[in-house]
Amino acid sequence: MDKYRAAVCLNNYGASLLERGQYRQAALVLRDSLNIMNLFLESQEDSASTVSTFLPFSISEKLHFATKCMAQSPMRKKSFTSDIHVFRYDGAGSVPLDAALYGRTSVITVEDFDTHKETDNLRADVDIHTAIIVYNTAMARLAIADATRRHQHHSINNNNNNCKRGTTVKACAKFLRWAHAIVYRALNERPRESTQLSVLILGKLVSLLKDSGETTEALKAGRVCESMKSKFEAIESLVPSRPDLAAAA
Repeated sequence: MDKYRAAVCLNNYGASLLERGQYRQAALVLRDSLNIMNLFLESQEDSASTVSTFLPFSISEKLHFATKCMAQSPMRKKSFTSDIHVFRYDGAGSVPLDAALYGRTSVITVEDFDTHKETDNLRADVDIHTAIIVYNTAMARLAIADATRRHQHHSINNNNNNCKRGTTVKACAKFLRWAHAIVYRALNERPRESTQLSVLILGKLVSLLKDSGETTEALKAGRVCESMKSKFEAIESLVPSRPDLAAAA
């Protein structure tokens, strides 16, 4: 579980760095988060073996690097930062289903991880958290590409920069497809959380597909997104006494 917790911790560091505008540092930290989560998944698959998984790096060093990045002053002004959303198991203040979010960079951090004790759904929890890390990794890459394009807007190599961003957009779309495939596996065990995350992931995917001119694929992803949104709303109608609704009342 140490690798699992380290991966989630690094995801939260990466999300915070991205929100602060430290895009390249965020991308590095999120890459480490994804690598460590993959090592955790490999160790779970080989749990019957008594041989421990070889670590090609020190997890403590990766955590130390992330904390050093957090201690640095952000290089960009607040206007260039992303939006940050919180994934909570109690539902209060969790990832919103606002279509306006799909057109801009948004990242997800995980809260209430240490207090969540339902080990019966460990695999579903791992899938949800892995999907969040993959999604955030895509957002970091996209943020770097957008920041580079803004910085070099008047450059003589502007056409080349647009071409590079197009390549990045396609790569990020692949990440988002991967994230959705992962979170979809948790649909039966964690329907509310997985449908909610699916809507955000697919909504952003639709935006990127439209941006890259893949209108047919965007329509397909849009239909799946609407289907997941309907499922989420149906689930919500069965939960009349959620903490956030009670507080609003």
